[in-house]
Amino acid sequence: MTDNHRTRMIEQIQIAWPCERWLQFNVLVAVSGGADSVALLRALHAIGLANAPSPGSLVVAHFNHGLRGAESDGDADFVRQLTDQLGLKFCCGHADPDCGASGESELRNQRYEFLVRTARKTNCRYIATAHHRDDQVETVLFRLFRGTGVRGLAGIPPFRVVDESLTIVRPMLEVSRDELEQALRSWNQPWRTDATNQNSEYSRNFIRNDVFPMLRERFGSVDDSVVRLANQAAEQHAFLVDQTLGLFKAVTLHADSAEIDCQQLERCPAVLLRELFMQIFRHQSWPISQLGFRELDRLAQLVLDQSNVPLFQLPGAIGCEKVDGTIRLSQ
Repeated sequence: MTDNHRTRMIEQIQIAWPCERWLQFNVLVAVSGGADSVALLRALHAIGLANAPSPGSLVVAHFNHGLRGAESDGDADFVRQLTDQLGLKFCCGHADPDCGASGESELRNQRYEFLVRTARKTNCRYIATAHHRDDQVETVLFRLFRGTGVRGLAGIPPFRVVDESLTIVRPMLEVSRDELEQALRSWNQPWRTDATNQNSEYSRNFIRNDVFPMLRERFGSVDDSVVRLANQAAEQHAFLVDQTLGLFKAVTLHADSAEIDCQQLERCPAVLLRELFMQIFRHQSWPISQLGFRELDRLAQLVLDQSNVPLFQLPGAIGCEKVDGTIRLSQ
C-alpha cells in the first residue's frame, strides 16, 4: 500500500484548513478511536511534524460514553496508547452513568461540554472533529427526511464559533470514509470499530446501512449531488443571515426579552422575518431545538398582522405577545 492515499487526505485537509491558521495555537483533537477520528489525528500530527518547529501543540480528548462496558473502556485505552505513541497530551472524560436512558441527544451535549471545558483548560484555540463527507451526506438526508429548511439542508458547517477564543473546526468534510480508511491502511494504523453502528434501529445507522446502498444501486453515486445541495443551501442561508442584519434596527434587545417594532418590518418578506426571529433567539441564547418552521412562520405572520395578540408560549417557555404594533418576547 503506497502513501498516495494519506498524501491526498492530508492535501484535502490542508485546503480546508491551511496549517498557517492553526499551527501556532494549541488544538484539541476529539478522538473516539474510530477510523475517522484516528485518521484526523494522524493527519494533523503529520502536518505538524512536516512544519516543525511550531509553538502550538495537539491535545487529544476522548469521551467515554460507557454504553458498551468493556468495549468502551477498550476504546479509551486504545486512544490513550495511540496518544502516548505520538507523544501528545491525553484527556479523558466520562458520561454521567445516569444519562444513558436520556438518549443520544443528552450524551452529545455532555460530550460537547467536555470538549469545550477541556479546550479551555488546555488553552486550545480550536477543537478539531472528524466529521467527513459521508457524515455530511447522512446529515443532509436525515434532516430532509425529518423535515428541514435551508439551514438544515446546509448540513454540517466547516467552522462553528463557540466564542471569540474558541472555534470548532471540521477539516475533513471533503474526505470520504473510504478515503480515510485507505489512508489509515497506508499508515498501517489500526482503529476501533463500534458494533452498534450496525444497528439500524438508530435513524442515522438506517440511512447509512440501508438507505444509502439502495440509493447508490439505483442512481449511482448520490454523494456528489447531496454535497452540492448542501453547499448551495449554505450559500443561500449565509445570504439570508446577511440580509437580516439590517432588520435589527427594528429590534430592541434586553437581558431577558426582545421587542420588535412591526411597523419597520411590514414590507419584509416572510422568509427574512423567519430568519430574523431565529437570529434573535440565537442572540439571546434561548432554546431553539424545538423552534421549527411552524413557530417561526407564526411569528413572521404576527409581524404582518395588524391585530393585537394576547400572551402565548413558544417552545422553551418563551412568552410572546403583540401590543400596539410591538411584539414582545420574554423568557
